[in-house]
Amino acid sequence: MLEYVAIATIADVMELVDENRILVKEGLKRLQNTKNKGLRALIEAQSLGDKSITAGHVGFIIGPCFNAAGRISSVEASFDLLMEEDEEIALKKAKNLKELNESRKHMTELGTKKALEIIGSQALPKVILLLLEDVHESLVGIIAGRIKEKYNHPVIVFTNAEEGLIKGSGRSIEKYDMFEELMQCKDLMIKFGGHKMAAGMTLQKKDFEELKERLNANANLSEEDFRPIVRIDAAMPIGYVTERLISEFDLMEPFGVANTKPIFAEQHFKILSGRKLGKEKNIIKLRVENKYGSTCDALIFRQGEEFQEFVVDEWGEGELRRMYDGRENDLDIAFTYQPEVNEFNGIKSIQIHVKGFCRVQ
Repeated sequence: MLEYVAIATIADVMELVDENRILVKEGLKRLQNTKNKGLRALIEAQSLGDKSITAGHVGFIIGPCFNAAGRISSVEASFDLLMEEDEEIALKKAKNLKELNESRKHMTELGTKKALEIIGSQALPKVILLLLEDVHESLVGIIAGRIKEKYNHPVIVFTNAEEGLIKGSGRSIEKYDMFEELMQCKDLMIKFGGHKMAAGMTLQKKDFEELKERLNANANLSEEDFRPIVRIDAAMPIGYVTERLISEFDLMEPFGVANTKPIFAEQHFKILSGRKLGKEKNIIKLRVENKYGSTCDALIFRQGEEFQEFVVDEWGEGELRRMYDGRENDLDIAFTYQPEVNEFNGIKSIQIHVKGFCRVQ
């Protein structure tokens, strides 16, 4: 059962330390050569058959496929895949789960875009509460997390439930105990639960505005509390990154909660060129050069629009166009990053996964 234990431990975002770390590490080894035809089909459908399965693959590719069925279809689709004994049918079911997950991602992108449009350019309240009328209720927590990541404010996103009711899911920041603050408004709740960093709730639609007002009136948060805290393991020029170094990081796998993948930082990157990738065009691939002349590719996932807004705000629309055209520009950026090895057509190269960015002061 170890491979199922590994999937469950990672997908449920448990800490990967102590016995959890051992169980997951051993489970991932077995997952690589699983005899479960459904799991094997899903691994093949996601083009992971020739890769060494990591906690990242489970957390961001395999796990979300199982979750997508429960979110926008029926969890039985996931269970049926795991119980399937016919390889051909298993592959069809795996492809269906993959399509469900792609649909879930698209719906999440649309919901996040709508949320950002509602927020607009107005001054942010201390606690952001949004009502998205037609968003699937299983996606509001993911959208709340996205908005929280962008603004570093506590966020609760609601959607319509049964007649007259709304359901919400919240994500918080270090300085704000969401559960305790909601306890102060429990008279408005039909039901709610959670902890310091996240919560879920149901209330009358008519009480939405009052909840928003009371949470913000009670919030003892300063501007300093909204400033994101960036933690790195070391300042390291990209010229120090080698395949051997990355292979040594792999010894610390599995990475996850409480055993995070190392993050590094470097200032003064020039951007030599850029282009958009992905079905939603929300991935940006940059060619970057540091002040020592070292170059590599840099990938920005999910923060593509935010990165473009950042460039326009700091340097102007013209510099963004020059970046995409591969022309000389004035961009001078600091990145926090995780180094990776990219393999394409049998050729390996070093690239960095950008985790954060800012202008060098």
